[in-house]
Amino acid sequence: MRIGDTMKVISKGCYKGSRAYNNDIIGTLDSMWYVMDGATAVFEDNKFSDESDVYEYMQLLNKSIKDDGEIIRSIKNAIGSVNEQLPSLNEFNEYELPIFTIAGIRQQDKKIDTYLLCDCLISILFKDGSVFNIEDTRINESKKECIEGKNSINSLDIGEKLKSDLLLKNEQTIRMGANKEGGYYVGSTEPKSLNQGYSHSFLTNDIARILICSDGYSDGYGTLPSSKEDFDEKVIEQRVQTILERDKRDDLSYILLEVE
Repeated sequence: MRIGDTMKVISKGCYKGSRAYNNDIIGTLDSMWYVMDGATAVFEDNKFSDESDVYEYMQLLNKSIKDDGEIIRSIKNAIGSVNEQLPSLNEFNEYELPIFTIAGIRQQDKKIDTYLLCDCLISILFKDGSVFNIEDTRINESKKECIEGKNSINSLDIGEKLKSDLLLKNEQTIRMGANKEGGYYVGSTEPKSLNQGYSHSFLTNDIARILICSDGYSDGYGTLPSSKEDFDEKVIEQRVQTILERDKRDDLSYILLEVE
């Protein structure tokens, strides 16, 4: 039995964007909660699934995650379990296979542990009214390069087929930098990829609420949480609906928790 204050989910959601599959997943275990965002495939997406490799992998991962005492260990063990079910993964490069961002929290006794990898967000509202945002901005340079490449290609006076091919090649070049020096760090089918994430610990009785979300929410809203209002469930739910009505390109997931 846990000692002291406990966490309670007061709002959550996982919404599909405009693409064929929702590659986000959320998990609400007894003492662990997480949001994970599977990146859209830019290489062939039917290497082991008739539908979508990314979607299939994320669904298998969600079913395999158990609370094994630590966030990073729990997800690493789940990756290993899924990989055992998909032996053909060994035939491909890491960057050709599903990659994903992670935001997770876990409560144990009087402390809350957090784990973040890539561009999800963990935002903490303390009881004194202050807010602390945990981000991983290491991917920003790669995002910038991708956008610059896209803009350059779109400015070319060439046929649509060639332009489409060049845009895909641009995406693939950026993806090939995943978990490599000079690229960016992200969760992958390699359990060791999680070693690059950020971990923090906080005292449970200092915290009022915690929001964890994919970039579909944090980028969609456009402003980092900074006040108590940003942790109000009705405000968040209204913002979610506004984002979905305005721009449904990206999947969107979040979990809002409160310390009881």
